[in-house]
Parts: sequence; structure tokens; C-alpha cells
Amino acid sequence: MLSQSIQQTQDLLQLKIKRIAIDFDGRLGSLYDGCQDQLLGTLDINFEQSSIQFYHKTRCILEKGDKNHKRNLLELINIDEQLRLSLLLNLTSTNGIAEIINYPYIINEYTRILHYSYIHREEGFPDEIEKIRERLESCLTKTNATHIITSICWGIDIVIILQLPPEDNIVSMIDVILEKYRAYLNGDCNDFKLTRDDVNSYKHIINTTIYSNIPAITEMTTLHNIFHSICRLKTDDTQYQQLYYILCPISNSSYIHLDSIKNNHLEQYLYELSTSMKIIETCFNEDMPNLLCGHFKERFSNVYKQWLDIKNEYVNLIERLSKLVIEIRCGQNQTSILDKFLNHKAQIIFKNNISNLFQHVIDLNKKGHLISDLSRLNIQYCNVIERKVDKNDNEDTMKRKLIIDENTDRILCSNDLLNQNNPIQYKKLLNDLINELENNVRLRLIYADFSYCTYELRDMIILTSIKNDYKKNKSKYKEISSFIDNNNNNNSTSPLTRTSLPISSSSSKLSLTDSINILLLGEIGIGKSTFINALVNYLTYKTFDKAQTEKPIVAMPVSFRITTEDDLQEHNVKFDDVNKSSSENFQHPGHSVTQRCRSHIYRLHNSDETRLRFIDTPGFGDTRGIEQDNLNMQHIIEYIKNFKYLNAICILLKPNESRLNI
Repeated sequence: MLSQSIQQTQDLLQLKIKRIAIDFDGRLGSLYDGCQDQLLGTLDINFEQSSIQFYHKTRCILEKGDKNHKRNLLELINIDEQLRLSLLLNLTSTNGIAEIINYPYIINEYTRILHYSYIHREEGFPDEIEKIRERLESCLTKTNATHIITSICWGIDIVIILQLPPEDNIVSMIDVILEKYRAYLNGDCNDFKLTRDDVNSYKHIINTTIYSNIPAITEMTTLHNIFHSICRLKTDDTQYQQLYYILCPISNSSYIHLDSIKNNHLEQYLYELSTSMKIIETCFNEDMPNLLCGHFKERFSNVYKQWLDIKNEYVNLIERLSKLVIEIRCGQNQTSILDKFLNHKAQIIFKNNISNLFQHVIDLNKKGHLISDLSRLNIQYCNVIERKVDKNDNEDTMKRKLIIDENTDRILCSNDLLNQNNPIQYKKLLNDLINELENNVRLRLIYADFSYCTYELRDMIILTSIKNDYKKNKSKYKEISSFIDNNNNNNSTSPLTRTSLPISSSSSKLSLTDSINILLLGEIGIGKSTFINALVNYLTYKTFDKAQTEKPIVAMPVSFRITTEDDLQEHNVKFDDVNKSSSENFQHPGHSVTQRCRSHIYRLHNSDETRLRFIDTPGFGDTRGIEQDNLNMQHIIEYIKNFKYLNAICILLKPNESRLNI
């Protein structure tokens, strides 16, 4: 009988488990509920003397983060898988280094984790198996305890999480410093020195977060202070706290731990959800409306409503899973129920919803920091969608929508992807703007964000004013005009030669000697371009019969519809290749076909000096609204400022109208 009892006790001792101390009230003989990982109380078991074994073991490791945001910090610091699951399910409190579960920031390639542990001693019950068995049976009555603490390890445990700046050269220097700390604390070297450059590099660390079983350590803010504290603590064993407990199962315990596969599957699911939820909450706690400076109000409101709904659903999920895990550990349910729960369609949808919300919140938070940083630099933020910039714009129309005051506006155009791929260029352009502001305090600096519009911005640019463009390109267009004139003088095959000169809003003033300048105005679709083609052919051919026998002259590409009398069918008539015209838009009915002002210059056949210039303009009444008409009118006014005079303004009207109906 005695030998059987001894064998049972030995079997129990072989099933002992190790738990990181997250509750520092544990003592030898304390009862422990393994189903929920909680201390319950202490048995009144007195031994003449507990056994003490000294270790003086030191271990210090340095881990680098990576782009995988799902890095499990609990696993990284060697917390037992069963306890990790209990922490994720909120079954037990988070104290000491277990508080790392609440780390609120993303772990990325610029994260560094320094884990230092020092084991001083281990205290335990003496190996008197028979006495332990007798005391357990005599003291235990009604209890939920599954284990009893039979050994306690004392020492120092510290985890330091550092967030470095996203600059590789600085990161490399800081890594050298961290390796010096690690090597010295791990006992790999006895000499520790920091150079002046080391100290300066260390100042670039963005954030330092500390977790420890020593409360005084967590109040420190720098790695250097912690380093000196560790050196002092190692000589004062009164400051040591519990590192971990050794738990021995009670004979009548029904505790069943989850097998590793099921445990890891559930842990991974919960850790991903928990990490996303913490980071989302951290972003909202940063007061995003203030960071966004009044921008994206509707988007923020929608995201915040989603967050409130998901947070409630998450709380309910944790409660249901906690109940299931406790039942399984107590032997009241099967582990297979976890697979059914996690594979249920509702849980998959919920996980996807959190993932989508996470990305939206992160993007919004990053945008808030961008806007806030720009504001501190006296740079206004502008979402170009609010200025109605889209894929139908060219560079000229885009400028007109963004530049309000040509004398003061300096606009940096970029988007999130360009900023991410070209951080050095982005900083340089920002510095260029800031330097300009220092030289001219009247400037208004603007960051134009193209992240959300359909306009394809291929590179970061600083917009210059339209007037500045005129000055920069003045000589260029004079050369073009001179080249055209020379070609016309050398062309003797036709009494009327024509050159179509597209001049953007950035053109300079042209040489206008002996020119007849005619400005054409009218509603969209009235036929200004067609009128020019008709007039050119009229001036070229003396008779209609002559015009019929020759190929018609197409001064500029046009497209229109006519209805034939015989079958009353509509036919699309095109002259020239409308697809090759960069200044015409034939694809959007209701939009002005002519997108920019163009000068069409012709040399009259009866004079070598006199030139006829038709100025074709965008039409009024654009279906894009009055704002587009205003932009077109502004463009026309800026364009005709290049001419010293106009000989005529020709307003084309429909036959049944006597005025512009706009």
C-alpha cells in the first residue's frame, strides 16, 4: 500500500509544470488553478527548512523585428503556451513582463527587443515525497485548485522594446550600440565603453518601452539607466522578485491541458485579433480628429462607428472562447469544438472585418501624422479630390484647379506611394519649400495629396505658377513661331499655307507683327473648330467645284454627326485623325471638345506679310458645371494676355438664339 502511494506521488511530481510568475503573491504551498492560471491561496504547510539552490545564471538576447506584424511577443520571451492562451483570453491578470501583451505599437523591421534575465536562486520543498503526499491529502478539502507551488525561482527579468527611426544608416549605428549592451550584460565581455558617436546615435531612438518583474525598472525611460540599474541590482538580492513557479498537480485534479496543435491554432487566431485591436485603439487614443486638422471627417466617423461595433463583438468572442477553454481544461468538453468554432463562417468574416478596419485606421492615422507634421512646418494640406482633380485633367487644367493665387501659392504634389518609395526626394522638396518661405514670408505652402484621386501622378513635383511658366517658355515659343514663319515663306505649292500651333497656358507673348487676330467664342458643340475648317477651305478655293475636286483642307481634327435625308440615319463624320490630337477630347459628350486654347495661323495668298490667326477656345456650358466654365474662362483670359491686340471677337450662336445661353 505504501509503495503504491509513493508511486502515485512520484507520478504526480513527474507531471509538474512551469509557469512564469505574473502574480507576485505566490509562495511555497500556494494553490493554483491551472484551468484559469490563477493563484487561489496558500496551504498551511510548514517544513523545518526549505531547500535553496543558487544559480547566478545570466542571459541576454537581442531580437530584431521584421515586416511580419504578427510576431508573438509572449512566445518571444518564453512564456509557456498554456499561459499565453490564458493571457489572450483574459483568464488571468497581466503583471510583470506579461504586460508585454499590451504593447500598443506595430512590430516591424525597425523594432529591437532586448531580453535580460538573471536567475539568482530557486527555493523549494525538500524532496520528502511521503510528507508532501500526506500534507496535501490532509489540507485539501473543497477547492478549484489543480496544482500547488512547490518551487519558486527568484531573480531579475527585463524586456526592453525599442523603436528605431526608419533610416538605415542610423539603425546600423544603433544596432552596434545595442550589441555592446547585449554582450556586456550576457557576460561575453568585461569591458563596456560608449563613444561620443554612440551617445549621439542613441538619441535617435524614437520610443523605449520597458517590462519587468522589478517595478522600479519599469519607471525608467532609457536603456542606459536600466543598464546601470541592472549592475546595482545584481548585488542586492533583497530586490529580486519571483521569476517563475514550479507547480505540482494535486492528486484529485481534473486538469487537462490543450494539446499543442489545438493550443497554437487558437493562440495564433487570438494573437492576431488582439494585436490588431490594441493598435486600432492606440490610434484612436491619439486623438485622430486633431491630427487630421479637420480633414476626412466623414471617413473618420464611419471608421469609428465600425470600431465600436467590432469592439463589442470582440468582447463577446473572448467571453465565449474563455468559457470553452475552461470547460476543455476541466474535462467538461471536447477539443474538437474549438475547430468548429474557429472554422465557422461568422468567425472568418469577423476576422476579415478586423483586418480591413485595421488597415483603414492605420492609413488614416498615418495621414493624420502627415497632416500634423505639415501643419507644424506651416504647410497646408489639400486633398485634390476636393478641387475635383481627376483622370480627365491634363497638367494645365490640374494647375488651374490647384493654384488659387499665382503670386503666393507654392504647391508640392505627391501621394502616399511616392512618399513611401522616395522618402529622400520628399524631404528634399519639403526643405526646398521651407527655404523659399524663409526668403518670402508671403508665400503659401501647400501639400497637394493625389493619393485618392484618379489623376496619374508619376512623380513628385512642385507646381510653378502659370505666369512663371510663360516666362520660362518664352524663348522656346518664339523659336517655334520663327521656325513656322520660315517654313511658310519657303512653301510655294499653295496660295494659302497653314500652321496649327498648339500653345498651352504656359506660352509666352508671341511676335504679332502684321497679324489679324480673331478670338472665337461659343457654347460647346456650336462648331468653332468646324467654322475654322470651313473658312480655311473658303479662302483656299475660289469655287465650290474646285473644292469638290480637291482633298479638303483640315485645319484641325473635328468630329460631328449628320442625318442623311434618304434613310434618316445618323452618321459620325470625322476629319483628320481625332485620336492624335492632344488638345481635343472626343470621348466625353457634353464636355468641351477643345480642351485648351489653340492658335491656328494662316498666311493669306495675296500677301507675304499678313497672317490670319484664329484663336480657338474651350466651349461654354460644359456639363462638368459652372466651375469648369470658370476654369475655361480663366484659361482664355490668361491666354489672350499674350497678344498685344485682338482684331475681332467672333461669337458663334445657334440659328435660333441671339445671345450666349449660359
